[in-house]
Amino acid sequence: MQNLAEVLRQWRYAERTTVREAAARVGLEAITYSRLERGFTVNADTLRTVLFWLLAPGASNSPEEAVELPTEQEVNMGRSG
Repeated sequence: MQNLAEVLRQWRYAERTTVREAAARVGLEAITYSRLERGFTVNADTLRTVLFWLLAPGASNSPEEAVELPTEQEVNMGRSG
């Protein structure tokens, strides 16, 4: 199973886009996207933004890989960061 950071990084590489461009497509600041892609903890609002983007019906810009949703515990852990 891939984690979210790996999925985002692989998608960005496949799209041949910069962190700034990828962040804009997802709806995040570049620094936040970079932290997420490097596996740092992000807050629940950031996680929500990314998950909505990933799971948007018919989103042509989201990765094709299936992404497992985080458990409630993982989401709650993100709130502390």
